[in-house]
Amino acid sequence: MRRWFLSPVVPWWLAWPRPGLARAAAVLVALGGCDPGILPPPDAGVALPDASSVLTDVALGRRSVLVRGCSSCHDPGDGSLSGLNEPLAGRPGAYPPNLTPDPDTGLGEWTDEQIALAIRAGLDDEGAALCPVMPRYPGIDKGEMLALITYLRSLPPVHSEVPRTLCPGAGADAGPAVDAAAPPPDASVADLAPPPDLSHPPDLAVPRDAPACSVRINEVETAGDLFADEQVIELYNPCPQAVDLDGSKLVYRSSAGVADVTLARLDGFKLAPRGFLLLASAAFFGLPDITLKSRLAAHGGGLAIRDPFGTAVDSVGYGDAQNAFVRGLPAAAPAAGQSIARIPDGRESGNNLKDFSLTLPTPGWNNR
Repeated sequence: MRRWFLSPVVPWWLAWPRPGLARAAAVLVALGGCDPGILPPPDAGVALPDASSVLTDVALGRRSVLVRGCSSCHDPGDGSLSGLNEPLAGRPGAYPPNLTPDPDTGLGEWTDEQIALAIRAGLDDEGAALCPVMPRYPGIDKGEMLALITYLRSLPPVHSEVPRTLCPGAGADAGPAVDAAAPPPDASVADLAPPPDLSHPPDLAVPRDAPACSVRINEVETAGDLFADEQVIELYNPCPQAVDLDGSKLVYRSSAGVADVTLARLDGFKLAPRGFLLLASAAFFGLPDITLKSRLAAHGGGLAIRDPFGTAVDSVGYGDAQNAFVRGLPAAAPAAGQSIARIPDGRESGNNLKDFSLTLPTPGWNNR
C-alpha cells in the first residue's frame, strides 16, 4: 500500500490509484501476454530487470561508442567503424584507424587488455603512445569497458588499409611521449584505474558544505498511452530527515542543450523522509502537486534539481542526451505509456543507465 501519510505535500486523494483507461488496458494486455513489448505492471509479481540488464552488452557498448563520439571519427559513413582513408576534417595527417575485428587491418589480433589501454591510456598494441588526436578516457569503468569491447568484437570485420597517422611535430627518431601517470602496458582490464566519481559532472559540483543527502528525480514519463502530451516527473526524498525545497527549482535541458529551462519552482514545499512530490503536465490524469511549465522531448533530454544557490543536487539524462546533466551514461528513453524509474526508490550509483529501469508509470507510488 502506498505510504501517502509520509509526505505532507501530497493530498490524501492521491493515495488512491488513478491510471487512465488506456493505461489500464495496457496493464491487461501485458498480463495477458498479448504484446511482449509492454512490460508487466509493478504488482504483477514479476521482477523488473534494471536498465543494465535490459540492454545487452552489445547494445550498451554501442551506446558508449555513440555517446563518447568514437563513430564521429572512425565511421567512414557506412556505420562500419572501419576507419578513414582521408585525413580527419581539420586534422591534416590524422587517419582514424579500423576498429572492426579484421585480423590484418583492424583489432582482430588485439587482446581485451590492449584495446582497454588504447581507450583509457592512449597506448597501442606495442605499448607506444598514440597521437594526441586520439582522446583518452581514463574514467571508463570495467563494466562499460567490457561492453564496449564486446560491441567492437561484434562488428563485421572489414579489411580496410588505413594510412598511418603522423603525430604533429614528431621527428623520425622521436620516441613516444608516454604519460608517466598512464597504466603500464601489461595492465589488465581489471587492474586499470577505478572510475572517478560520476555523481556530479563539472558544472554540477556540490560545495563541501552541501548536505550529503538530497531529493532525487525518481521517475520520468515523457508521453502517456492516452495523451501524448501527458508528462510526469516524480521527486523522492531518500533522506532520514525532511528536506526543505523552498527556493529550489526543477530545470530541463534539450539533448545537446547548455541552457536551463525552468520546469517548476519548488517554493513552499518541504518533503518528508521517503516522501514523494508529483509534477505533471495539464494532460495528466490526476492531481499533481505542481503543474509543469514546459514540455520534455521524448527522444532525449536532461533534468536537474537546483538548490537556492544554483547548485544541481541531482540530475538525469535520458535517450540521446549528451548534455551536462547526464551522469555516467543516459537512461533509456521511455516509450509512450512507459516511464524510467529508480528501482528501488532513490537508487543511486552515479550512472543514469544503471539506476533507471523501464517500467509502467507509478506516479506518487513506490517504484517496484
